[in-house]
Amino acid sequence: MKKVQRKAAKAVRKTTRKLSRPVAKKAASSAKGRARAAAPKAKAAPRPRPAPPARDFSADVNALHQRLRNLEDIMEISRLKAAYCEAVDGGWDRRTHRGEEVAALFTEDGVWDAGKIGGRGEGRQGIIDIINSFQRMPFALHRVTNPDIRVNGDEAVGKWHVIAYLSQPDGTPVMFMGVYRDKFVRTPQGWRFKHLSGAAAYFASLREGWGVGEHYRKNPISDSENVSQTQ
Repeated sequence: MKKVQRKAAKAVRKTTRKLSRPVAKKAASSAKGRARAAAPKAKAAPRPRPAPPARDFSADVNALHQRLRNLEDIMEISRLKAAYCEAVDGGWDRRTHRGEEVAALFTEDGVWDAGKIGGRGEGRQGIIDIINSFQRMPFALHRVTNPDIRVNGDEAVGKWHVIAYLSQPDGTPVMFMGVYRDKFVRTPQGWRFKHLSGAAAYFASLREGWGVGEHYRKNPISDSENVSQTQ
């Protein structure tokens, strides 16, 4: 009887061990799976991007330099035109039409051409003579507007509208409206007029005007001076 009981107990222990082994393995496998799921996945290192090709900025710099030079040329030509107006205007504190100052703004072979209303002067001496002949006008004031300046290398052209308020030798006030069309060249001394031309759009005497400038009231020009200046 005891022998039978020992065999039965032994069989029970074997069965228990067999049943417990798969459960333990399964539990261990589940634990490893949970551990793998909980662990963060390592990110793959990003691939380095290829470096962009080196950019050549020389073309951009050259284009910027050319634009800057063009603007500087336009400003210098605008100042040249303003200097011309300054040299022909006067009557309130200085004499009008100062030929030497005007001629200095032109090239040696420059031309000043006002057509039928003003005549023509060629070369610096010719410009001096014709500009000085207008000193009989006791008042002159030019208003130049609407500049359109186009530069092409060492040459340029310009167009302006002009309104000029003038007094005739007898003091009669007149108003001149017209257009300047000029040519310029770059010289070692800067931009200079190659050709200045003026065309009238309107010219009329005014019933009431500004009369004789203060300078000529204090320093009237005699008839003999008028004759010498026109010769």
